Amino acid sequence: MLKEEVSKMLFFKPARGSIMSELIEAEERCSGGTDKAALEASVLSVVNQLISLSSRMGIDGNLWQNYIVYFALTDENAYTISRERTEAKEDSFSALALSDFRIIKTLMSYEFESLREVLSDTVIEAILDFRNDNEPSEYAGRAGGMVVEVRDKLKAAGSDKDFKAVLDDHYKIRGIGDFSFTDAFRIVEEDGDELRFKPIRATEKISFDDLIGYESQKSELMR
Repeated sequence: MLKEEVSKMLFFKPARGSIMSELIEAEERCSGGTDKAALEASVLSVVNQLISLSSRMGIDGNLWQNYIVYFALTDENAYTISRERTEAKEDSFSALALSDFRIIKTLMSYEFESLREVLSDTVIEAILDFRNDNEPSEYAGRAGGMVVEVRDKLKAAGSDKDFKAVLDDHYKIRGIGDFSFTDAFRIVEEDGDELRFKPIRATEKISFDDLIGYESQKSELMR
């Protein structure tokens, strides 16, 4: 069951109210003989969230895998924060996190078998191979493209270490959380004097070559 696997993870802990935590609760209720109608409503709510996430990003395929990849890319924890700051090394962080990534790899193979008594074959088939023709926004399309790219690399990864390396590369290049899918940010003042970075969702494709007359500044920034 999902709960048994997720409880073994050291760094990646789904937040209360998240899709994964709600699905874990549904699995427990299913094995505990909960009222079938109430359980079906609860599970369909999770399915709706899976559909909404993939639909917003304009991607299709396995909805659950899309979610697991999105979760792995955006979860801010001690390990992912450390990897966006420094190059991945064979240190204690890396050794401890390998078990988490082994579990995440296992989670990607979850096929809702324990919930078949409340989900029709049609719904399960849609979850495992969803067809989506929606046109996402520019930001959502970029995010969806990254999720699909990483998803396909993870599915092709042979070993647990290869699986981990795919995500480590993403953390190093793109960062995590809101930083993962955006290229620009503004600094805003909140709660008095506290400054925060806020992502800018839609940006023009501007390269250094488009900035004329700032050669010394560009050179210093790159250095």
